[in-house]
Amino acid sequence: GCHPIAWASGGFMRRTLAVLGFGAVLGQDCGSFAYPKGIRFNFADSVETVNNLGGIAGGSNLICSQNANSGGPDAACGFGCGCTNADAVAPPGTPQELRFSNVGQSFDGSGGAAERFDFVLTNTTIYTPWESDKNGRQLGGDFGQVSVAASTDTTFQVNFYEEGTSTPYAMTDDFVLCFYDMDAGRPVQSSFVGETFPNFLTETLTVCDYEQYIHQGRTTVDGTPSLAAQAVLDAMCPNIDVTQTLGITEYPDPNDATGTCLDVVGLQVGQGRDNPYFLESTIFDSTADCALYDTCPADGQSGGDRGSTGIDLISCSPGTTVATAGEYPANAEATLAGNPYRWTMTKFICISYPAGIDSITLRYKVSESNDGRFGRNFLIGGSGAQQCIPVPSPPPPPLPPPPAPP
Repeated sequence: GCHPIAWASGGFMRRTLAVLGFGAVLGQDCGSFAYPKGIRFNFADSVETVNNLGGIAGGSNLICSQNANSGGPDAACGFGCGCTNADAVAPPGTPQELRFSNVGQSFDGSGGAAERFDFVLTNTTIYTPWESDKNGRQLGGDFGQVSVAASTDTTFQVNFYEEGTSTPYAMTDDFVLCFYDMDAGRPVQSSFVGETFPNFLTETLTVCDYEQYIHQGRTTVDGTPSLAAQAVLDAMCPNIDVTQTLGITEYPDPNDATGTCLDVVGLQVGQGRDNPYFLESTIFDSTADCALYDTCPADGQSGGDRGSTGIDLISCSPGTTVATAGEYPANAEATLAGNPYRWTMTKFICISYPAGIDSITLRYKVSESNDGRFGRNFLIGGSGAQQCIPVPSPPPPPLPPPPAPP
């Protein structure tokens, strides 16, 4: 489950200015001598003005009568919830959407006030949560969050609207959205909608009509990336290999002869203690620190017994370079401190989109579980304004008038 995380001082101290973004590059305050330009998302400070995705009340104000770890007979708000106050949270007639306000800003580089827009998620196919009380802003974290039940395949649409309206807002600049904690469950042989999965509760994300995709280990792309994409690429570590944790496939868009689609499949077994709450936990403060990912910890032990998911342990000589042996320091967020970086940093993907669009579509699929219960929460984050435009120098003072003739 989600709970607030306390941050200590030190290398992983919470950045006050980079609330949402990669390092000082994306979520930055440009300071006194430059103005931001670009799109900024900030789910950490967002407000759920409507939480009724698919006509199912959601959010932390729900009262659940069933334990999410076992489920129950009542499907209200998902079998992991069984809510008793749905009409109070989302009265009849509430729009069937999950709307985040105070989340999107567009800066034009002039130093003027940002244009604000809402991020509105709707489903275009049947949507079934496991526990819709988790829908909305991740409690204590930087992400938007949506609960999706096992054995479901849902197409969602994200619309950008002028704040508080249903007027489409066309993005003024290219932008990046990221999807975190792509997981699989313990290995079993199972089949779902004609496909075979090596693990139950496997997460699959599908997007089309994008520009670039970015993840740890991918520091360059074909062609010229957008400014927003380049800012994220610059924060990735070339030594982090995601091939064991993310299955990534590009293929022609079946609905557009000129388009491309992308499937991203979680391959690594995940647990709640692997989940990030802060974007800073998915990257290093600087790419100069990328070597920490492969640095054996002081006790010579990286990882350990993960219970039902098995043992993932690397024994090594402290301080030596050993692939994937690095661990989060003691002053990282509480659930990650002492965990190997490999359990968290390899499980996100960022997608860049072009300026001018006012909506995107994504498909999110969770394979069956071993007993028909449970689900996954998918996490959404975004980039910050990607440019700092220097403040123009003031014009020089006028020349003094010529001296009067004698």
